Order: sequence, then structure tokens, then C-alpha cells
Amino acid sequence: MNKAAENLTGRKLKNVLGMKINEIYDIRDDTTKDKMPSHFEKVLQKGEQINDRDHKLLISKNGNELLIEYSAAPVRDKRGNVTGMILVFRDSTEKIERLKQVEYLSLHDHMTGLYNRRYMHDSIKRLDTRRNLPFSMIYMDLNGLKLINDSLGHEMGDRLIVSVANVLRDMLRSDDIVGRLGGDEFLILLPRTDNEGAEKISERILKAISETKAGSLVPSVAVGSAVKTEEDQNIYDVLKRAESSMYRNKLKSGKMMRNTIVENLIRLTESKHAAVQDHSKRVMGFCERIANAMDLSDRETADLKTTALLHNIGEIVIPASLLNKPDKLTEEEYEQIKMHSEKGYQILKSIDEYAALAESVLQHHERWDGKGYPEGLKEGDILLHSRIINVADAYEAMTSDRPYKRAISREEAIEELKKCRGKQFDPDIVDIFIDKVLLKKESPADTAIC
Repeated sequence: MNKAAENLTGRKLKNVLGMKINEIYDIRDDTTKDKMPSHFEKVLQKGEQINDRDHKLLISKNGNELLIEYSAAPVRDKRGNVTGMILVFRDSTEKIERLKQVEYLSLHDHMTGLYNRRYMHDSIKRLDTRRNLPFSMIYMDLNGLKLINDSLGHEMGDRLIVSVANVLRDMLRSDDIVGRLGGDEFLILLPRTDNEGAEKISERILKAISETKAGSLVPSVAVGSAVKTEEDQNIYDVLKRAESSMYRNKLKSGKMMRNTIVENLIRLTESKHAAVQDHSKRVMGFCERIANAMDLSDRETADLKTTALLHNIGEIVIPASLLNKPDKLTEEEYEQIKMHSEKGYQILKSIDEYAALAESVLQHHERWDGKGYPEGLKEGDILLHSRIINVADAYEAMTSDRPYKRAISREEAIEELKKCRGKQFDPDIVDIFIDKVLLKKESPADTAIC
């Protein structure tokens, strides 16, 4: 018995002389903690060797518990008679912890800590029994995740996912099982829960999620449920019905949800850029007046106004320190600023309601002479709405204070537009803007009567 054995057992060698070996080494089942039958006698009496890789509990004299693996081998004399035994204990705590971690990761989603797809599908099979009827499922989808990832980055998207997971974990009952199937999808299994119960839980989930926040954003989810009531119903058909119900609800609320996200993005963009509060709204106002002067249709005018409102939405990815920098930008910083056109295009292209406007946002910094960005288009190759926004945007920027410059007068801005006419700007749009918008004399009909 060496020093390590003394430490593990809490006994000194001098105090164990004469004791039975199973009294010295108190080995128990690690789950039940029942005392294990001693196998050491087999070594001493029969000369058998033991190599037990299944971890057990070694209980010390002081009651301390240690997870171990052990092996025992006989010691023989020259004649082959067993005269003793070599007993080796190995502390398996770290090994078991690693195994538990591997097992945990194999069953749980690494981001949220909820159960993963594999565990959820195993649970569906395990719970699909008569005693769990009625067996309900709630299928959930996080709205607008791709849009958030594209606009605010995957870190914000991950924060939304985790915030929803935390709500689900905190509010469900002990018998309920919740997991993340992957991406933006979640599943809740509700044994012994009827349709009414599932709908009440869905309502509580929607309310709780609407009251939580991830940064400045409130998550939004689509929810659908289905219930198995008869033993002969296929459980995976029930899962499909829950998913289909979720998608129907997603279609109903999807447009409103996406509009809300876009409004939040506009608000967040302008809050980052201290000097341009309501810039996009003013540009939209100028664009509407140009459209009226050009006799554009109501539909074209409406699309132009929406595009003007969204033209800088890509600035959501630009650091506020660059947008508000009072000094001249470096070449590298300017290249970063220029990314906003492409980023705005990507954001709008991912939203059905705004996809048709994405190209105009992409091109709103193209120049008439082909020296703009991002594609270097020129003249009529640039979309009409982009050419209109280019003029309105430049005029609004010139006549408003910026961190790097003071506003100039209307007259000075008009002279600048004329100077850049046919170079930066479409000459016809410049003429219309100056003559029919900026210098237009108010008629009696245009003057409000108080």
C-alpha cells in the first residue's frame, strides 16, 4: 500500500494490517452507491486477473467519493503459487467528465444548450406511446433571421436565437421537451397535452418572446401546432402538420414582420449617423417632387419613394465611428463606406416585398460619366430611380450639416448641381429638379390658407 493509496482510502498502512481487503477498499456502484461484491478473492484464491474498465466509486474512510477504474493481478512465487496481489486504482474523474461532455454535445445544440435534432427525433420515437396521448407538438421558426444576419451580422442573429431559446427553457413544464432543430427552427414536444393546451402554451410563448429583447431588437417567431389523439396515427404525419401550420401562420404575419424589421433597420441606421436624422425621409420628399414633375405613374412614384427611404439601409454594417468621422476618410475607410450600396442590395434582395427595388439601391452612387460605384455604369445603363435618388441625395447632403462639413445654401447647392450636370448627374434630371422643384414658384393652389 503506497502513499497514493493511503491518500485515496484515508487509511494508513500501519492501521490496515490484518484487515480484509474489501474493508480497506470500499468500492460501490457509481449510480446506486450499493457496495460492490469483492472480486479480489478471485485473484488471491484462483489467480485470476481483473481489469475493470467500468468506472466505480471508491469511498474513503472519511466518506470522500472518487470515480475510479481498477485492475488487479496475482503475485506468484517461483513455484507459481499466489502469494499476494498487485492492485492498481486509476482516478477516472477527468476521463468521465470528458465522456460526459462528448455525450452532452452529441445530444445538445452547442449555441443554445437546448436538445439537438438527433435527440428530438429520438424523443419523438420514445414518447410515441399510448400513455402519452394526446401528444402535441409545437413547431417554431424565428422570423427574419437571414435578414438580420445579412444586415446586422451573424452575431446579432445568434443573440436572437439564444434569446428565444432562453424564453422556451424558462417557461416550459418539466415533462415538456424543447430543442433546436437547426438554423431558425425549434420544436417542443408536449406529452399528455391536448390541442387546447398546446394553443395556450403557444400563446404564452408568443407573449413572452414579444416581451424579450436581444440588443435593440425584439425577436419574432411563427408558431404552429398539431396533436396526435389516436394510437394508430403516424407521429411523423403529426410533425408535418405542425410544421405546415407554422408556415401558414408565417405567411399571414410575414409581410408585417418584415416591414417591422426594415423600419427597425432604418431607425438603427439613422441613430448611428448622428448628423443625418431623417435624411432618407427628406431625400424621399425630393424624389416624390421630381417624380411628379416628370409625370411618373403612381406606381413608379410609390416605388421610387420606398427606394429613396431605403437607399442607405446598407449603412447598418458601417461602424458609427466612420459615419460620424469629422476628418477626411482614408482610402481604406472610404472603400468601407462604399460597401453600403452592395450591402443594401443584399438586404433588400432577401425580402420578397423589396427585392424589385434592390437594384436601384445598388446603383444609387453610379455616375452619369461612369466613374461611380460599385459597377461603374454610365448614362442610360443606370436605372432611372437610381439617377433620381443620386441627385436628390446629393442636394440633401450639400444643404445639411455633416460631421466633416457645414451645410451650404440652396443657391450654392444649385450651382454645384449645374457644375456636375452631365458628369456626376443625369443632366435632364438636374434641370427638372432645379427648374420644376427648387425654383418652382408657388401657385395659389400650392399655398395653404390658414
